[in-house]
Amino acid sequence: MEQELADLVSAVSRLERKVRREREARLTAETVLEGKSRELFEANQSLIKLNQTLEHRIQERTKALDEERRRAIHLAESDYLTGLANRLCFSRRLKKLVKEAKAEETHFALLLLDLDGFKKLNDTYGHAAGDATLKIVADRLYSSLRENDLAARLGGDEFAVLLVGDDSAERVEGFCKKLQDIMALPFKIGAHFLECFTSIGYALCPQDSCDFDEIQVCADLALYQAKDAGKGCSIAFEQHMAAAYRLRVAIGGELERDLAKGAISVHLQPIVSLQADRANGCEALLRWCHEEHGPISPLDTLTAAAERGLHGELTCRIIERSLKTVASALREGTLDWISINLAERDLSDSHLPEFVMNMVAELGIDPRKVRFEVTESAIISDPVAARELMLELNAHGIEFLLDDFGTGYSNLQILNQLPFKALKIDKSFVADIATSTDKLTMVRAMIDLAHALRLYVVAEGVETETQRRLLKSLSCDYLQGFLPGRPSETVPLTVPDVSPVRMISRKFTAEKSVISQK
Repeated sequence: MEQELADLVSAVSRLERKVRREREARLTAETVLEGKSRELFEANQSLIKLNQTLEHRIQERTKALDEERRRAIHLAESDYLTGLANRLCFSRRLKKLVKEAKAEETHFALLLLDLDGFKKLNDTYGHAAGDATLKIVADRLYSSLRENDLAARLGGDEFAVLLVGDDSAERVEGFCKKLQDIMALPFKIGAHFLECFTSIGYALCPQDSCDFDEIQVCADLALYQAKDAGKGCSIAFEQHMAAAYRLRVAIGGELERDLAKGAISVHLQPIVSLQADRANGCEALLRWCHEEHGPISPLDTLTAAAERGLHGELTCRIIERSLKTVASALREGTLDWISINLAERDLSDSHLPEFVMNMVAELGIDPRKVRFEVTESAIISDPVAARELMLELNAHGIEFLLDDFGTGYSNLQILNQLPFKALKIDKSFVADIATSTDKLTMVRAMIDLAHALRLYVVAEGVETETQRRLLKSLSCDYLQGFLPGRPSETVPLTVPDVSPVRMISRKFTAEKSVISQK
């Protein structure tokens, strides 16, 4: 019995030890598990924080990329100097508006702007002043717009405006006047107050055109007319402008063909002394008769040549034809000199002097008998290049006449600094000297000024005996016009006798001849 009790105690003791070991093992396992759970929790919290950090960084980077994308788009569509829309943005908006106009969803006005005299300002005061002026122009332009309008800088001093919803010429003209008044205010650049007026040409869509390219051509043609009209003008597109443009486009190819085969000709108009009975000199005038369109005006011919890149070649052909026509008369002394017109582009052609001197040498002509006529407007577009070319030719004996005097700036500095031998009084003054005291006074002042500067004077557009007598009383030196002689293909060696006595005699002789025939 005792043995059984001892065995039972021993078994209970073993069981207690087993239970105790199991409890200790379980507690150890629970402690390890709890530690692992805590580690996992802490790791999970770290992952959550890391994820939040990554999400924040991704959001910040995405925002930065969006801002960079918007900035890149803005830079791609904005002018770097003024901040206005650039040509790309302007073209995209114009295409959209034209599409909407075709669908009759909107209408708009396209304005093209050009700064008058900006190149001279830029050359005189420097590029920094030019850039500052462009920025002020852009600010003034932008401040004049409504919310849906667009202003763009197309390049250089060329700007464009899209007035959305405007289809009334009166309203657009009112906007142009307001804009020009703002632009006419002086520009404060450093210590200087500068002036820079604005020429504007505009077209309406859909009235004038509903085509992307054509509406721009229409506005550009109007701008061309505005610049030709003088400083600070705004002109609306009119259909006759398109007719002239289409003519130039149509004749462009034929001009190149006719230049190649020598079909461009010159006519010679005499320039005569008030004391002479023969043509002292003559002016070479461009003539081109198109097979289909007939006679083409010199202006349209020159414009078509410029648009086709043929201006330099046309000038050389005119000079060559003119000098070959009069070479014999110049060598023999039956003609004293010939004058040939040079345009704005010619005065920046560095190859022109060499061509002229080669022609003069080839034909055996005294260079002093060759003269070129230039206008003030042609000179001031690039005065530095013009001066260099004129002085280079003058060094060989060739002289210059200032053409259309009185219609430009009449800048006395130009007369003093450049090698002019004479000035030509524009026909618009000569036409009215018999009926306008003011015009007569102005012509007298021009002649006195020229003589004071040791220049001789040619009066253009002389058509009546009264004009001839008045010009003689004012001591004018030479006459040019239909009275002294009309342009012709032959060298003008004599001039019509236009004295009153001989005119009466001729009339009497003619009447006597008619009576005898009866």
